[in-house]
Amino acid sequence: MWPFNKSKSSKKHTSKSMFARSYTGAKASCLLADFLSPSSTADKEIKSALRTLRDRSRQLSWNELFAQRALLIFRTNVVGEKGFHFQSKSRNLSRQGELVGDLDAVGK
Repeated sequence: MWPFNKSKSSKKHTSKSMFARSYTGAKASCLLADFLSPSSTADKEIKSALRTLRDRSRQLSWNELFAQRALLIFRTNVVGEKGFHFQSKSRNLSRQGELVGDLDAVGK
């Protein structure tokens, strides 16, 4: 039966494919030689062009229906200014046992 008797050859194949796929973006090759990634944050990258990006975004939202719809979806999916608040609704089982009567090991 398949799930219970895995052969050793399938384990070897899995481990080889796992190592073959790990960190392929870090490999040096002629395809990726001119690909330079910035070492700064995204905020620093767009700070100099922030005004232009903001103006273009506003113009896009005024003129394009798909941009208007995207903004509407983003607004409805916002959590809120205060975020999530944890509210536990679990019951105190030891207290319930005292109210009903002491429970033994089998629950009687």
